[in-house]
Amino acid sequence: LSALAPLIFAVDARRQRSRERRSSDAALAEHAEERLAFAQSVHDVRHAEQVQRRAEGPTGGMAVAHCLLWSRRLWERRPEDDDFGAVTLGLADVASGIDADDIHPLLGAPKLSTVPLTTSLLQTGALLVRGPAKRRRAVTTSLLIGLCASHAPSDLGICILTSPEGR
Repeated sequence: LSALAPLIFAVDARRQRSRERRSSDAALAEHAEERLAFAQSVHDVRHAEQVQRRAEGPTGGMAVAHCLLWSRRLWERRPEDDDFGAVTLGLADVASGIDADDIHPLLGAPKLSTVPLTTSLLQTGALLVRGPAKRRRAVTTSLLIGLCASHAPSDLGICILTSPEGR
């Protein structure tokens, strides 16, 4: 029996390695599933943030729709609101508030695609629009429509400074 001890030991060691390999494969598969689920949840949260930002900052076209349809969102911003004085400048790719790069660097840069880029006129005080005349007029029109659609006439004062050729 003592002559078979090395053989028994070798067979037992091989079984142990086989069990460890199966356990390791199962752990790797579980980790891959968890990673995929995490990446999907981060994607879902970023998508929800994108939808929320699009709803909070209507672009010029949506502002016109609110005016024409007498939407309940017409003049929705009041002086006591946090977003009073906010104006949508346009659409841009902006950084997400959800940053998972520290946890999972393979998820890429946290960007939201084509969301409204807004600024608060209460914080900036004024807004300068520069560029070619045609584009400047279009941007100014969009900004004014957005302001007038989201702020009540009694809460908003507008002053436009322009040159004679900028009429």
